[in-house]
Amino acid sequence: MQTRCVKPTVLQRHTLTLHTAHADAVPFVRMQIKNKAVVLLSPQEKLIANLRSEIKRLQEENERLRAVGGPCLRACVVGKSRC
Repeated sequence: MQTRCVKPTVLQRHTLTLHTAHADAVPFVRMQIKNKAVVLLSPQEKLIANLRSEIKRLQEENERLRAVGGPCLRACVVGKSRC
C-alpha cells in the first residue's frame, strides 16, 4: 500500500475534476440507446420481397372480397357459374 502526502489544493482540484467528469457522464448514462437492425438486400432480393408481400396482400384482399361477395361471386371465381 502506498501513501502520499497531498496538499489540500491538489486534493480539491482532483475532487473537482472527478465530480465534473461524473456530472458530464451522467446524461449519457441516462440516455437510452436505440439500435435498429437493417437488412441489406440486393436489388433483386428487394424486388422479390416486394412481390411476395404484394402477393400476400392481394390474396388477403381476395379472401375478404369472397367473404362479403356471397355465393354468386364465389361461384364466378371458381368458374362454375355466370353472374
